[in-house]
Amino acid sequence: MIFKHSVALGTVALAALATPTTISAAATQADFNCSRKVVAIYRPGPNWSQFKERLSDHLDYVKAQMDAKTMVYGSPLSDQSGQPVGGLFVYDVPNLEGVEQRIQADAFVRTQVAVYSVAFWGMCKSKTAAK
Repeated sequence: MIFKHSVALGTVALAALATPTTISAAATQADFNCSRKVVAIYRPGPNWSQFKERLSDHLDYVKAQMDAKTMVYGSPLSDQSGQPVGGLFVYDVPNLEGVEQRIQADAFVRTQVAVYSVAFWGMCKSKTAAK
């Protein structure tokens, strides 16, 4: 008895998979609108203990970059308790060197409160996502 129900359920499942409404084409790059950005990731540096003392100068830097529209997003990264463990910043600058030059002006970097890495990021959105 159990075997008959299992076979019947398996047949229904296979039939459902075979119907055209459940099969979709794989997404391709053409399905996305991408805008090339540069991402900077900050991690604690040798002088991380100076975080609070240097925070105001760092925030001045972030605000200046955002006001100049070179940085489009920026935020601290936190652990589960809410303590800062670094930062992530998205720049609308066409090359890594341009971002690295700007980052050298940040008090966090100059004083080694933070160290950083940079990389290109596609910042893609689906063309068919609800707006």
